[in-house]
Amino acid sequence: MIRTLKTIIVLAVCLAIITPSAALSANAADLKMIKMNLGDVDGNGDITAVDARIALRISAQLESNASEYRLYSADFNQDGSVTAVDARIILRISASLESHPYDKSEAEKMLEKYTEIMNDTKTKKPGFTSINYQNSPKEDIKIHIDQELKDMFKSMTGEDIEESLKEGLEDVEIETREDALKNAVVTAKNSDMNNFPLPGIVKGCTLTDVTAIEDFTTKNLPNGNVLIEFKLIEEKNLKATTDYNKPQSYLASVFDTLSNDMLREEMDKTMKGAFDEALAAMGEYHFDIINNDCTSALEYNPQTNTIVSLKQIIKTTLDMSILDGAITLKQSIYQTTEWFSFK
Repeated sequence: MIRTLKTIIVLAVCLAIITPSAALSANAADLKMIKMNLGDVDGNGDITAVDARIALRISAQLESNASEYRLYSADFNQDGSVTAVDARIILRISASLESHPYDKSEAEKMLEKYTEIMNDTKTKKPGFTSINYQNSPKEDIKIHIDQELKDMFKSMTGEDIEESLKEGLEDVEIETREDALKNAVVTAKNSDMNNFPLPGIVKGCTLTDVTAIEDFTTKNLPNGNVLIEFKLIEEKNLKATTDYNKPQSYLASVFDTLSNDMLREEMDKTMKGAFDEALAAMGEYHFDIINNDCTSALEYNPQTNTIVSLKQIIKTTLDMSILDGAITLKQSIYQTTEWFSFK
């Protein structure tokens, strides 16, 4: 992806130097948009009749300036729209006529069990097999180029710059799960567990703040095992983690963030190296590295309280803006690590 960007963007940015650009606007959530906050529309930490009233006003389009957080938390059933049904559910919860499906205490229990199993695995040092692979879905690629710039590029090269960029972004080296299984790493029993699941970590999990969890579920499987699965909230432009025992982000409490550091380093080299002159002439560029929808799924045997498998997916999105938004590129890469066959 990096090599292809060098070839395509250098011509685009040089042409764009003389092209007017439009400024981008940004929205930031007032509060964490996590399932535990559903129903707490005013964000005061409690669910009351006031929250139900706000939700009802939103459903009747009487709250035209509702924040992103309010729109999220008022949509209790998460069907994409705020209706009187959502207001009714919120009102019933406020009156203790219905329980909250994502109660904080349930999240705490889930995280406690997850941490217990992970820590126990570190102590017992079982043997296991692990694989690592990645993919970048084409449908996750988003490109926007101002029409004037597109027309200029077309007249000079005869090509569609947007299609050229898309083809370049689709040219990402990936490894399928089937390929990864051929190169699976087998770790013997009683081996050093320092790198499970994170490099040099003493504990199996260092996450303690449940408000970092956007969504979670605990369910009984047909085989008698239990599956714990949770997704962390979005984090952006994380600092490099040098010691996973003292993580500087929620993500680094559960996942290996090395890929983020490598991607940022590569992008900095690409943009500040190959395009120094063009960038200096056209003004500042900007890119964000965003982590969202990062999930960890732990299956364990409740009879023996031992791990069966662990699957972690880190979604990393590169969101780039050039010429104040005249060119925007967005692409997501999913890095998956699986540990299984514990014995």
